[in-house]
Amino acid sequence: MSHPGKAFAAIIAIGFATACAMLGWYPAAFVVAPGDIGGGAHIVWASDASRMAESAIRYYGQAAGQATSTMRLPPELAREARSKSVDALIDAILVRDAIVHENSGTEADAMIEEKMATYVRNPEFSVAVSVVYGLDTARFVGFVARPEIEREFLKGKRGWDDAAFTAWLASEREKSKIVRFAK
Repeated sequence: MSHPGKAFAAIIAIGFATACAMLGWYPAAFVVAPGDIGGGAHIVWASDASRMAESAIRYYGQAAGQATSTMRLPPELAREARSKSVDALIDAILVRDAIVHENSGTEADAMIEEKMATYVRNPEFSVAVSVVYGLDTARFVGFVARPEIEREFLKGKRGWDDAAFTAWLASEREKSKIVRFAK
């Protein structure tokens, strides 16, 4: 390849890498669940963690009555929100793997559909989700509703209270292989 060809290829590669970095198309964490819940391998994308953190910050800002279009948070608070979002996404993966491992995935999906059906059909729901969380309905279901309903489902299936569920989740996190790229 000639020198201009190499330079052009390098420019394209640098442009692609920059676009991926700007859009969050890189992993924030790799998760391999323990064998007792199926041992699935998963990627937590930085874009999902960032979007979830922005949503949480917006929600709490709205709840506190402080949200404005010019509201700026200190960088350490945004980093903390992103870290907590990565943790929440990892927890959701572990819960989902446990449900699938027990062959209860379709049962859990039916429960999610049943609980969300009334809300999703209501056009005011999508507007409220957009205003309060800054998410569309699909992302709200993926980031907020689905993980919460799956936690409820697993707790009910195993007869756990909140303390037992929290202990199980801590144990599964400890047994998992988690590589975090973002704090």
